[in-house]
Amino acid sequence: MKIKTTISAISKNMFFGIGFVLFAGLVLLINWFFNSPVKQADMINRRLVRTEQQINMLRSAQNELILRYDMAEDLFADTQSLSEEQVTSALNTVKSDIEYFQGFRVVKNHPAIATSLSNQGIALNEYEGNLKVLMMATVERGSEHSGLISRWLEVSSGMLNAASDNGPDMVRMVEKLKQTETAYLLNSNMKGINDILALADEIRTRLSGKETGIKVSDLDSYTALTNNLVSVDTRIGTSGNPGIISNTGKSLEALLNASSNTTLLMNEALQKRKTVWTIALYVIIVLITICGIIFLIVITNRVITTPLSTTAAYLGDIAAGKLPAQPLSEEGLPEIKQVDHAVNELLIELKKKTDFTRSLNENNLGIQLIASGPHDELAGELNSLQKKMTDTADVQRMNDVENAKRRYINEGLAKFAEILRTQSNDIHLLGDAFIREIVKYLGAIQGGFFLLNEDKGDEKMLELVSSFAYNRKKYMQKSLYPGEGLVGTCAMEKQIINLTEIPEGYITITSGLGDTKPDNLLLVPVLHESELIGVLEIASLALFKEHEIQFAGEVAGSLGATIIYARNNQRTSELLMKSQQQALEMSEQEEEMRQNMEELKATQEESSRREEEFRGIAEAISQSLFMIEYGLDGIIRDVNDKFCIFMGLTREDILGRDHHTVLAGTLIPDTLFWEELQRNNHVTLTEKIKIGRKQHHLKEHFAVVQNKDGIVVRYINFITEVTT
Repeated sequence: MKIKTTISAISKNMFFGIGFVLFAGLVLLINWFFNSPVKQADMINRRLVRTEQQINMLRSAQNELILRYDMAEDLFADTQSLSEEQVTSALNTVKSDIEYFQGFRVVKNHPAIATSLSNQGIALNEYEGNLKVLMMATVERGSEHSGLISRWLEVSSGMLNAASDNGPDMVRMVEKLKQTETAYLLNSNMKGINDILALADEIRTRLSGKETGIKVSDLDSYTALTNNLVSVDTRIGTSGNPGIISNTGKSLEALLNASSNTTLLMNEALQKRKTVWTIALYVIIVLITICGIIFLIVITNRVITTPLSTTAAYLGDIAAGKLPAQPLSEEGLPEIKQVDHAVNELLIELKKKTDFTRSLNENNLGIQLIASGPHDELAGELNSLQKKMTDTADVQRMNDVENAKRRYINEGLAKFAEILRTQSNDIHLLGDAFIREIVKYLGAIQGGFFLLNEDKGDEKMLELVSSFAYNRKKYMQKSLYPGEGLVGTCAMEKQIINLTEIPEGYITITSGLGDTKPDNLLLVPVLHESELIGVLEIASLALFKEHEIQFAGEVAGSLGATIIYARNNQRTSELLMKSQQQALEMSEQEEEMRQNMEELKATQEESSRREEEFRGIAEAISQSLFMIEYGLDGIIRDVNDKFCIFMGLTREDILGRDHHTVLAGTLIPDTLFWEELQRNNHVTLTEKIKIGRKQHHLKEHFAVVQNKDGIVVRYINFITEVTT
């Protein structure tokens, strides 16, 4: 079954895979077929742009030749060979592009484009011929550095150098000739040539019969060069006059018009071609996509949608909490069958987990749930829930045990509180009742209470004041020093000692059947606020439990507080007896005291009178002077109201601060200042302070204040404002 399913799944995957590859290949093929004309049109457009750039270069070369012709002194200066190479390359490129365009079907199918290209080729050939003639003519004409103009200027310069031998008049005539040359080269005016020829004839006339200075042969050569220059300039012409320049400009204009027309026609044709092929491409792709979608929808409905709808409805029942009785029928694609099989497995597992949960609700915590796999989270959570319920039950049992222990301790404390309350008047009776009841409450066999006796001066002893079921041998030692034996060790350490291994011969439990050693010995210190009161010693044949030891410690603390209370009551009684005896003695002294009181009253009246006088003096000083009191540390302890008003501060702003912090003046009292004040008892000085924008001059009188024993207790400062 698994092999068949796997083969079917592989066949289906191969079917869909091959179908997808064929569909993608068809789309790519169509895209390539329809994009080829578009790419060809883009390539032609780029070639057209390059052709226009080359034609513009030719126009630039022509403009440069004309510019050099107009500026004869820089004609072809160091750039002639480069310009010729650029012009030749541009001409060859344009010719190649025209031949390239003529080979395309789009040109052959459009007669207008073919005709325009032909006209462009004719105009290019004509322009090439005119441009080469122009270049040759400009080279022949030259400039002041080369060509005809260079030789012309060289001959005239030689004549100028030789004219000095013919006299000043001849020099002036040759200089005028040079000026006329320069004017002609700048303006190309034929009148200048006529003037030059006229001056040459006049010079010839003046040279007749002279052997020195300007030679006639040089003058003849100069005249011939002038005529040749006029001939070349006439042949070249200008852009407005007939000549080579005019012909070249006309042929360039024809070339530009033909090129512009060709570019316009080809762009229109190519744009239409691109639009048609692009629209056709999109239409074909859309049609193929629609057909593919329809095919996929049909196949999907048959082998996927219908089986999935059935499975979804089945899963909807499971999601709603309903577990169907019958399994889901497995049909459709192998993957869908696998899904249906997984759903059936899920249903089985859900039923198992439902039964498990029902058992947990019935408090059956011993049942086990086996997970369906290592990633079965629900089974893991249910098992965790089972464990938590088990742990909760264990915790509840532990809580019940703890509650029983707390109840044991609370009931015992209440019971012993009653014993301590009723027996608190006599320590011995209290000890007997307490040790008897605690031995019974702890389930022990024997017990004793050792009380710390502090009435023997510095020597403290632990005395056995109460016991329960001790044999006579144990009674032989009733007093112990702290640190002596187990009881003394407990007293010294003030910690509970719980022994499960009793030293041999330390204690035995006697009954009618004989003597036996106890299994557990508990020694508990009786404390009150960390003060040792005594020690409890309890022996048992059974081991003491932890809560019983805790209870013994707590009830021992209550016993300690009660003993302290009893001792305080006893001491109070003794003090009461002493006070009664002292009352008799005091009655005898009362008469004597009455007489002393009368004398004291007279003294107090005199003191009150003098105190009133001093108070009046102090109030008068306070009303007229500023007064500050300092502590021995130099901190202000008191000030009068007049000083507060003067400073514009409250008492709270001043008290607790030092002198300089409050006044911010020129005086900064330090430790040396206060020591000097103590040595001299008083110091008088002046100080400047500033309150707001106003400056004040103060005269200050520091003095010490002593008690009746002559010890300095504080400092005082009386301040007056000095008017300047």
